[in-house]
Amino acid sequence: MKTGYKVCDAMTLEPITVGLDATLKSCAKIMMKKDIGSLLVVDKGILRGIITQTDFVKFAVEEREFSKTRIKDVMQTEVISIAPEKDVTDALELMKKYDIKHLPVVEEDRVLGFLTLKDILKIEPDLFDLLIEKIEIREASRKLIPSKDRSEGLCEMCGSFDPELKNYKGSMVCHECYNSLTKKKS
Repeated sequence: MKTGYKVCDAMTLEPITVGLDATLKSCAKIMMKKDIGSLLVVDKGILRGIITQTDFVKFAVEEREFSKTRIKDVMQTEVISIAPEKDVTDALELMKKYDIKHLPVVEEDRVLGFLTLKDILKIEPDLFDLLIEKIEIREASRKLIPSKDRSEGLCEMCGSFDPELKNYKGSMVCHECYNSLTKKKS
């Protein structure tokens, strides 16, 4: 099902990027300050890698020195990306296939923008149903005992913690995702 919306219609035009020599600590500070879940690593406009919140958890477990470790030594170098003229459903399918929430928008290795699940759902909330099917299947296998209090926890759409989740079509989502999904189309 194509929506008619291209990736370039929904993407962030000026993604937050860092250089190869940035430290993990400086990247963590940027991500916290900007309230974002990942950073693109760029050198002379060319995409070289990505670092996500999940990567930071891995490094914390490994007890690496955040203030000295350079991003180029720990970033993911095999980055899934998408072209700007693709339909947003193509982006959603990539996200589902690779279990990711962020897609750099790239043309000839040059970063043009950045696309997240929230960006897609802001312009096409009906795609939420396609996304949630996969999440429900994946999460069901991880849960031994269903939670009685589902009002606090991780958003089933973006994965961020929210002390007051809201129900949207049977899925518990954070306030930001809920607002994106229920916002009327202009």
